[in-house]
Amino acid sequence: MIDSKAQWQVIEEQNDDGVIDLPISDFTKDLLKNRGIKDTNTAKRFLSPTLEDLP
Repeated sequence: MIDSKAQWQVIEEQNDDGVIDLPISDFTKDLLKNRGIKDTNTAKRFLSPTLEDLP
């Protein structure tokens, strides 16, 4: 396995605007929220897109 030299930095969000109710880690939920994804449906579409979701 290749060792990564990248260091992830997650910004802790003060106010929790939405809830992502998926079986993913809290770290992944924080990354999604940092990208502006605040709810479960948007997170599902981001993680498992369909052809209709493409621009």
